[in-house]
Amino acid sequence: FVLNGVIATFHRPHPAKEAKPYQVRDARIFLESAGVKP
Repeated sequence: FVLNGVIATFHRPHPAKEAKPYQVRDARIFLESAGVKP
């Protein structure tokens, strides 16, 4: 993913519907780095 010049790569080992806590954390860090506020 690229957002506002910030690049992030997310690995999804299987198509589970639930996100693991570390996946949510990494997505939050990526969005905050790109200037997106919750």
